[in-house]
Amino acid sequence: MYSREEAAKKIIESGLMLVERGLIARTWGNISARVSDTEFMITPSGMAYDKLTPEENLQLYDAFTQWLTSGIYAKRLSLQGKFLLEKRDAFAALSPEAQVRQLMEILHLFQCNPVAANLSELGGAAHAGILLAS
Repeated sequence: MYSREEAAKKIIESGLMLVERGLIARTWGNISARVSDTEFMITPSGMAYDKLTPEENLQLYDAFTQWLTSGIYAKRLSLQGKFLLEKRDAFAALSPEAQVRQLMEILHLFQCNPVAANLSELGGAAHAGILLAS
C-alpha cells in the first residue's frame, strides 16, 4: 500500500511510461494503486496521461469549486467551496503534479464516506470536508 502522495506519483509515472514505450493506445485502460484496505486511487477514463495541462487542471478546479458553492453541495460543503475560491491563484501556481494531487484530494469532498480531503498544499486543512451526523 502507498500513501496518497506516493500513489499519485506512481500512477502518473506509470501512465507516462506506458505512453512513452507505446504500450497503450490513446487513453485505453486505467492505472490504480491501493492506498488502504478499502481505497484505491485510479486514473480517469478518457484522459491522455501525457496531455494534461495546467490550464485543464484549472478548468477542473473551477468546476469542482462551482459544484461546492452552488446546489446541494453548498448546503454542507460551502466552507470548502469558499476556501477553494480564495485559493484559485495558489492552485494555479502549483506544479502540474501538485495540481493533480490537489484535484484528487478535492474529489474526496464528494465521496459518501469519512475520507477527508488534504488541502494543505493550498494552505488549508489536512482533514477537510468530513461531515458528522448529529
